[in-house]
Amino acid sequence: MALMATENPPDPSHALHTVKGVVTKFMRMLFPLEFRTDSLPGSAPIMPFHYPLLAGEMIYLPESVSAIGSAEMARDYYIVTAAHLAGRHEFGTFQFQLADVPGFEDRAEKGVEAIDGYVSSFDDPDLAGALFRLCESARVDSELSRRYRGLAPRIHRMNDALAGTLRPDALSTILIKASLEQTSLDPASTQDAGIDAFIRRAAEFFDFLHPFARPAPPLRKALSRPARLTDGSRV
Repeated sequence: MALMATENPPDPSHALHTVKGVVTKFMRMLFPLEFRTDSLPGSAPIMPFHYPLLAGEMIYLPESVSAIGSAEMARDYYIVTAAHLAGRHEFGTFQFQLADVPGFEDRAEKGVEAIDGYVSSFDDPDLAGALFRLCESARVDSELSRRYRGLAPRIHRMNDALAGTLRPDALSTILIKASLEQTSLDPASTQDAGIDAFIRRAAEFFDFLHPFARPAPPLRKALSRPARLTDGSRV
C-alpha cells in the first residue's frame, strides 16, 4: 500500500490544504458563525446529502478530492460543500423540535437529538434518516442558490457531477436525482414550485414508512415557503 501511495501520490492541486485559506475567508464572508474546517484522511468526495448531521461548528472535508476531476472542480467542491454544511446551521436544520411532530408532543428533544429520535421511530431508520437528510439537502441548496446567486451554477454543476458517480439503479440515486430535477430550476422564478413538488413526493415515502409520520414541520414549512428563510429566521 505504501508503494502504491508513492507511485500515485494525490494531486496537490486537489488537496484541502491548498484551498483551506480561501474556504475559510469565503465562509467568514457568507455566515455570521465562526466555522472551522478540518480534513478527513482517506475519504472520497461525496454529496452533502451523505454527510451526517453534526451540530458543531467544525466542518470536516476530504483531505483530497483527486477523483473529482479538474483543480477548478476540486476548489468548487470544497467551497460548495463547506457552504452547504454551514447552511444547515444558518437555515435552521438544528432548530428542529421533536414536540412539533404529531405523536411526539410529550418529547423535549431538540436539534440533533430530536432528529435522531424522530428517524429512530420508523421501521427503517436508515431509510428515514436518508430521506430526512435528502429533504434538508434540497432545502439548503435552494436557499444557498437563492441568497448567493453566484453559488447556484456551482452547486448544480457539482451535484450533477457527483450524482453521476452513483449507482443508477439504487433507490437513493433515484431520490437524489428527483430532488436535483426539482431544485435546479431558476431560483428567481419557478424554484418554489419545484421544491413544493419534491417535498410532496418525499411525503409519500414518509407515509409509507410510518403510520403517522410526515416530513418534520421545519422541512414542510421551509420547503413550502423557502423565502422566509432568507433572513436566517427559525423554521
